[in-house]
Amino acid sequence: TLAYCCYNQMFYNCTSLTTAPALPATTLENYCYSHMFENCRSLTTAPILPATKLAYGCYRGMFYDCISLTTAPELPATTLATYCYNQMFYDCISLTTAPELPATMLASNCYQGMFNSCTSLTIAPALPATTLANSCYQSMFIGCTSLNSIKCLATDISARNCTTNWVSGVAGRGTFVKAANMTGWTTGVNGIPSGWTVEDYTEPVVTEPIIVDETTFTGVTLTVDGSQPSIVASGSTTIVWGDLASSITSGKTVEVSVVVINTGNSALTPTMSGNYKMMGAGNITIQPLDLGLYKAKYISEVNVWLVEAIHQEVSGTME
Repeated sequence: TLAYCCYNQMFYNCTSLTTAPALPATTLENYCYSHMFENCRSLTTAPILPATKLAYGCYRGMFYDCISLTTAPELPATTLATYCYNQMFYDCISLTTAPELPATMLASNCYQGMFNSCTSLTIAPALPATTLANSCYQSMFIGCTSLNSIKCLATDISARNCTTNWVSGVAGRGTFVKAANMTGWTTGVNGIPSGWTVEDYTEPVVTEPIIVDETTFTGVTLTVDGSQPSIVASGSTTIVWGDLASSITSGKTVEVSVVVINTGNSALTPTMSGNYKMMGAGNITIQPLDLGLYKAKYISEVNVWLVEAIHQEVSGTME
């Protein structure tokens, strides 16, 4: 259990410290880790920070001037507190990877100056919050001279000083991704950086495959034609099976597991890259070990037929 200011400035100016101690607390208190590692200029590895319940100023200036720190710890909290991440990585000039910032409910001054003067940072963490809070992003990326990519989905930036000087001193060219319906951004140090390309954010579409047909075959005949054999299933249309895995000789038994085949329609006439290599010519009959093991499913989303041929016994004579 932590207490007010409990670790405040604990390792202040420990310039030879390279590794931080574990900090397992999940519930924080006001200013508990404030400036804890300030000016630890040899610190290369940050501790894991699992806390999800933050407090006023809890991480304020925690890694201030840690010039050897290259990667930030994960910050899983989705509900923030006033000044919680204020100046957390101020002047971390070696920081190349920022933590994800998943919170959508912000608090006053929560990210103020968070990455101030992080001159090696090129990509900002995605900022998903749609409504900003007073001074929440103020000076957030000021002096980040290499920063050339920002995705900010805010649609309400009316809060006081919420983006004041937030991109002052970033790279002269870059890409700013905004919410498609957001028209209130200005250009300059308080908005979208001057000279940057602006893109509208498009929500990725994730669609589950839809099985529109399923057919079960109880017997399948494999007809060999040179090195391009085909399968005729219960007298239906031919499934062409391309290059096949290992040579099948007279009386040899093999097992077929899962086969994926491509098609442009549901007519069951697809072509695929196969798992078996068939040499020579002749007729081979595939006998299922159990009835109904051959199934064909047409998956519309990826436009394929999926054929399952589980533990099929293959035997016959090669000519």
